[in-house]
Amino acid sequence: MQNGWWMMVCDAARARVFKAPELGARMSEVDDWIEPAGRVSGCELETDRPGRGMDRARGGRHAMDPPTDPHDKVEAMFARTVAERLSAAHQAGRFSQLALIAPPAM
Repeated sequence: MQNGWWMMVCDAARARVFKAPELGARMSEVDDWIEPAGRVSGCELETDRPGRGMDRARGGRHAMDPPTDPHDKVEAMFARTVAERLSAAHQAGRFSQLALIAPPAM
């Protein structure tokens, strides 16, 4: 294993990368990527009030839910960014093997 290996521990808002020259060797931190928007409440991510819809049966109006959860969008963008950074690091030869520790949604 010429380039060693990386271990990434991540969730929807933070990804920490550690490296070791070989399996079982002492690890050191390579990088710490943080997505600040991953830790804020949904109402802070949305700038507008929800849209309004008409109730055809009763003639009333009601709030409409957004089509996607704002946290889902932030998590997907962060996951994509992490994947792109890992791909670039692998193509640059910074590591030859990767261990990923993350929840299934990530």
